[in-house]
Amino acid sequence: MSWTDERGEPRLPRWHFDTTGSLLTGVRQVPDVFRSRDEWRVLRYFLCKRLSLNNKRPLDLLRARKFGGFLSRAQIRFEDNTWQTVEYGD
Repeated sequence: MSWTDERGEPRLPRWHFDTTGSLLTGVRQVPDVFRSRDEWRVLRYFLCKRLSLNNKRPLDLLRARKFGGFLSRAQIRFEDNTWQTVEYGD
């Protein structure tokens, strides 16, 4: 997932990568799950804490290598059309 800067250049956020510079497992699959062209909404999904994830961010699951749980939750969110809803925890 990337966003386009003011010059029309694609940009990738640092958090897409682990400490070795490898792309985190799952990052590529999420846009396919959500089928959205709204790059900011998809990026925000990764970064916002969710009550449904015990006040963790989807990104935290990816970093903990809980890819299966992450992808299945993302799929449920897409099917329920709730992936766009930001859930804020304490």
